[in-house]
Amino acid sequence: MNKRKLRHFNRVNFMKQVSKLKEEIPTAIKLKRNLVAFVGCETLEEIQDYLNGKTGFLNAEMSASAMGMEMQYFYIKNHIAKIDFNNYNEKLTDVANDVIERLREENSTYYNEGDSKLLTKAEKITKTLNELPQHIREVIFLNKYKEFILDEHRFNFLSQMNKRL
Repeated sequence: MNKRKLRHFNRVNFMKQVSKLKEEIPTAIKLKRNLVAFVGCETLEEIQDYLNGKTGFLNAEMSASAMGMEMQYFYIKNHIAKIDFNNYNEKLTDVANDVIERLREENSTYYNEGDSKLLTKAEKITKTLNELPQHIREVIFLNKYKEFILDEHRFNFLSQMNKRL
């Protein structure tokens, strides 16, 4: 598998998104506790049907009030659309790893395949050049046409100087 080369990672936006999810953990915990009162219900519609089925009313708010569950119902009604439990681990103590990985991927920009291959090749060449002895690297330069040139006269001069030392 060819690994893509990272061009840019928007760390600020990534941290902001993760922080926002972490700030919602207390709300998610409270929402989960309030959902316990409505056994087997996971959506607002299911809760409304549950309440109306128990009381026979057509208005879920009146049903919740009649059953003494208005606080739980209003909290759920206000927060259920904002909280996705899939964003958190099972115990609601932290953001789920798969969500963090998804956010990391969303905030990453990669080089295209051609640029990636070109950069890898340039890195190998640079590494090879840097492994040469210093007196050899000093005789390699860019000419006015942006071509690398090996100055043999300078090489001979530096070689003679190194032999004298």
